[in-house]
Amino acid sequence: MSAIKAATLFNVSSHPLLFLSLLLGLSSFLDLRCRAQTQTLVDHEVKVLQTIGSKLNKTWNFDVDPCSNVTGWVDRENKMTNYANNVTCGMCDTTTNTCHVTSIILKGQNLTGELPAEFADLTYLDTLDLTRNYLNGTIPAKWGTLRLTNL
Repeated sequence: MSAIKAATLFNVSSHPLLFLSLLLGLSSFLDLRCRAQTQTLVDHEVKVLQTIGSKLNKTWNFDVDPCSNVTGWVDRENKMTNYANNVTCGMCDTTTNTCHVTSIILKGQNLTGELPAEFADLTYLDTLDLTRNYLNGTIPAKWGTLRLTNL
């Protein structure tokens, strides 16, 4: 069969259902491929968040990935109560499908304890907001290594 006959045989206008089926199949394949490449937090930073949570008596759900943007990791800020609960990921590596914590905002949660030095182990952290909590102690010297732009 010549190329011209093949092109005529597969004329989109004469086979719209076939074209639509192919288009839907392709889009489903691409959607599944994208879902399979969901970005996740690097293991080291998951352990750091577990340590920080333990020291601040903060309960996070580690059954879901912190980079998943689900409730518990990212909640809508309540301006009336000055409450915020947001762990945001960024600086993603597309070859490994991993990300890093770039922002932690834990406002108005009545967290107690000393400021954990482990925040400095989140090397991509640029925003940290712990206002309206009951934290004490000095700012850990280790925090001097952070590249915070918002504290």
